[in-house]
Amino acid sequence: MITTTITRKVAMALSGLFLILFLGQHFTINIISVFSEKTFNVLSHFMGNNPVVQFILQPVLIFGVVLSIISVIGLYYFSNFLSAILLFITIAFYVFVYTIWLKRKTPQNIVIGGASGALPPVIGWTIATNSLSLEPITFFLII
Repeated sequence: MITTTITRKVAMALSGLFLILFLGQHFTINIISVFSEKTFNVLSHFMGNNPVVQFILQPVLIFGVVLSIISVIGLYYFSNFLSAILLFITIAFYVFVYTIWLKRKTPQNIVIGGASGALPPVIGWTIATNSLSLEPITFFLII
């Protein structure tokens, strides 16, 4: 009876930790995306001269980068190296390929940028199996 209660509490704590790590990854991508759009935002009428927005951007970038690092390291520590690498690739692809490079240059940005949105099921598969096989790659290609 005691071991069941302890096991349940540990499982709940780990579930909460994984939820925090995945939310951290989601918030990180959004935070870094907002910061990378700073030059566009400066040109806009709403955000260009807004001192609150200009004051907030620097701490937001630091918070986003720190949260990204914590998410990748936490996923490595609590699951496996392959999942952490895929999470790092997801973040890097979204920020550098989609947001900075493609977003304003081609209408295909949604299709190409969708790869970062299709990687979380692959990460979930690698967490559960510690391997990358044809099934998650098929899910990736469908999405």
